[in-house]
Amino acid sequence: MSTTPAQPSAQVCEFPGCDRPLTYAGTGRRPKYCNQPTDPDRPAEWPANPVHNKFNAKRLRDAPPPQDAETVHALADRIEALEQALADRDREFAQLSAQVARLRAHVDQDQESPR
Repeated sequence: MSTTPAQPSAQVCEFPGCDRPLTYAGTGRRPKYCNQPTDPDRPAEWPANPVHNKFNAKRLRDAPPPQDAETVHALADRIEALEQALADRDREFAQLSAQVARLRAHVDQDQESPR
């Protein structure tokens, strides 16, 4: 009575965006990554042609997500609005400081004048 080992389902590389099948030599731990460089038609945000292994996969997963043009423009608009608000606040502060100085001078004059 002989048993044949069951063929495992085809596994694919766990590198983000890779769907290459993995090869298994039949001994030891099964691979998780294909150890091949990234395809030439990779997204522009990825590093330059990394080899698919656990170190590069973690680095790619931990990287901040790329921002699209709409997000960048929205942030630029928000920054511009905040800069304008700060400029308005500075202008109003200068006006208020001038009014306080005038009032202080008026109070000082009233205190010095004889009654």
